[in-house]
Amino acid sequence: MVSYIKPVVILEVKRIFQKYSLLYEAYALFLVAKGNLVEANEVYELGISRKAEPLDRLKKMHVLFQEQMPELAQKPVPETKHGAGLRSKCLRKWIKEEET
Repeated sequence: MVSYIKPVVILEVKRIFQKYSLLYEAYALFLVAKGNLVEANEVYELGISRKAEPLDRLKKMHVLFQEQMPELAQKPVPETKHGAGLRSKCLRKWIKEEET
């Protein structure tokens, strides 16, 4: 049986991109989409503790995540083939707020 190692684990072990906030932001968004809200919060906190740059953006995304947490934690709506479930709607709103 072939074991799968998460790409983020490889990046962590090799200490690649640890200073870039985009790594933490992207991985946290992935975890939110998968429903792993606690782990997503931990990823944001890890990036902030490492002072990943741009730090202000990472902190802002973490605050947006925390503000959306109650909505994200609700029982998820089943996804459609176009990804129109509750988490997708929250993520689109969240990303749109960041762009403004």
